[in-house]
Amino acid sequence: MQRREERRRLMLPVKVHGSNARGEPFSEVACVTDISQNGARLEGAQCVKNLNEIITLEHEGCRVQFRVAWVGEPGTRLAGSAGLQTLTPQRVMFGLELPPPGPDSFDPTLPHGALDRATGVVERPSGIIDRRVVERRHQSERRKFPRYKCSGSAELRRHGTEMAAWGKISDICQGGCYVELTSPLPVDTAVDVVLNVCDQTVRTRGIVRSNHPGFGMGVQFLETQPDHAALLSEVILRLAGGTPPPKARVVAPPAPVAHPPESIPAAALGPLVTWFRTHETLSRDDFVRLIEERKADQQRIA
Repeated sequence: MQRREERRRLMLPVKVHGSNARGEPFSEVACVTDISQNGARLEGAQCVKNLNEIITLEHEGCRVQFRVAWVGEPGTRLAGSAGLQTLTPQRVMFGLELPPPGPDSFDPTLPHGALDRATGVVERPSGIIDRRVVERRHQSERRKFPRYKCSGSAELRRHGTEMAAWGKISDICQGGCYVELTSPLPVDTAVDVVLNVCDQTVRTRGIVRSNHPGFGMGVQFLETQPDHAALLSEVILRLAGGTPPPKARVVAPPAPVAHPPESIPAAALGPLVTWFRTHETLSRDDFVRLIEERKADQQRIA
């Protein structure tokens, strides 16, 4: 099926602003992968779920409003994607001059409809992105764990160095997180990470899996010590709406209770057994005498 207008293929990082069904505002980082005067395709936006909702895309201070025309169904190849329609057609959007209406040469066999089969690159305002980077980002988006929006900070150091960078955590999962900062580290950089989120401090080692200059980067967790892995699980459980398990308390065993000798019935058994070895009956007076003698013996021992 041929599209009604030419679309420009690119990888444009944007911030997505809107509100959910409860009217709560959200903001997240995603990518526009093709764009025209009347619409765009958005990928990686987890909060865009409802048809006809109005969202705002922001890139380098430029904001444009769109209506959500379609949302990819979970479990399909379109999962995580959304089709957007501009509220007002624009010839120039985000500083890009867009093609005029006409037949589209879109090729779905290329990643994001990349323009050049020979070089295998995708166009971008500030340069080009190698196809391998596009494919790596696609792989990183197939996450094993659900992501949760959160608010926290991250301290990142290249592994083996002391120079640190700080950023804001916008979402997190058991396997990684997205850190917003203006100068993200290159893809495949090994990093030592300190996360401060949900009143917990989690230390781990990871690797940069995606890089969006001016916006942030995706970090995959590779090596987390068991105690910090438990803290991370507690953070994820809290963000998912669950209740963290209560911390185990060490309870001291109860102190032994000292019973008075006379309160223990077994204390009188010895004299009684000895009595009935030589007597067939026991009078009340004899019983009282045996108990009194037993008490006196125990008091002397104490």
